[in-house]
Amino acid sequence: ESSATSQEVASLSTEQLNISGGLVKLSDKLEELSNSLKESLSKFQI
Repeated sequence: ESSATSQEVASLSTEQLNISGGLVKLSDKLEELSNSLKESLSKFQI
């Protein structure tokens, strides 16, 4: 019973790691997007 519980905990923590990894990738993409938006906006302002 205890081994099953530890397996559940391990799979849960793995899921959390995957989610946080995905969030990091997402924030990186958002940063790239905002940077490119700033660049195109500055071109329009000239």
